[in-house]
Amino acid sequence: MRVEERYLITGKWFMICCDVCGTVFSQHMNIPWGSRDRAGAVRQIKAAGWTDHSGDGGKVTCPSCDKPAVQEHTEDLNAMHTYIESKTKENDVSEWTQGPLLGFDLETTGTDPRRDVPVSFSFVFYDSGVETHAIDGIINPEVEIPDAVIAVHGITNERAKQDGRELKKTIAGIAYALVASSMANIPVVGMNVSFDLKMIDYLSQKFFGDSLSDRGFKGPVLDVLVIDRFYDKYRKGGRKLIDLCAFYGVDEAEMLHNAQNDVEACVAVLLKQCFKYPEMLSMGLDALYLSEQAWHRDWAENFSKYLISKGRDPLSESDLVWPF
Repeated sequence: MRVEERYLITGKWFMICCDVCGTVFSQHMNIPWGSRDRAGAVRQIKAAGWTDHSGDGGKVTCPSCDKPAVQEHTEDLNAMHTYIESKTKENDVSEWTQGPLLGFDLETTGTDPRRDVPVSFSFVFYDSGVETHAIDGIINPEVEIPDAVIAVHGITNERAKQDGRELKKTIAGIAYALVASSMANIPVVGMNVSFDLKMIDYLSQKFFGDSLSDRGFKGPVLDVLVIDRFYDKYRKGGRKLIDLCAFYGVDEAEMLHNAQNDVEACVAVLLKQCFKYPEMLSMGLDALYLSEQAWHRDWAENFSKYLISKGRDPLSESDLVWPF
């Protein structure tokens, strides 16, 4: 029952999560206000409505359910946070592919990030292009999974209910890991990863009242689909992950539609893209991330024009913004 301190590249990260109802309070103190020690965290906690019982931040009570709040998710997600933090000071290399990467993917109940929910997640860690370890899990979506979706990823309603983690608590852990990665300037890598980030962002707001941006997420994000669309605009054929695997010579294609396999394939495609388009390395992470935002908007605006020409509705303004 403590306020957890985490040291990242821009300062201290404090977080507590109610183990009873899942309510999360977190504050990244990266500006010089007041005390930046535990006492400062306690002041922030009180301002957010939490009640400090010990005088030193050792115990707090959740304002939502009036139960003791603790900094716990699951053992493997805590291990993930520790790994991310261990890589913070190492992430200072001339070529970003030689530093840490965090692959991320969700399998979900459908294709609408605001209506559907995850049924599994995977984080896969890389150092110098080599996979070091993976953390994944089944999630109980607390809604029925359509048969058509089950046919794609193979996670049945029975399995999700029996083996799945609690949805709200798992979303808190995933969101925290993504923000920790961003604070450490470790790229989040995926295929059409804006969909996955939008879903977590929306659920974070729904369950806890704050978005990924509110928590401090600011990228970088590396999306193999956005990169492929920019560098090979006029290539005919599909651009699903299986298509990109075939085009870039990645062998994992027959194993897709499992979250971990999808992540491994995405990172393999990304590294092949870096070899094919070496300017991705020379521009650096920040410039590449900003470029992807412009590349996506350019593609989305052109695709909207195409839709209009076919008598269909254009993309919404929110669809023009990437990653979310």
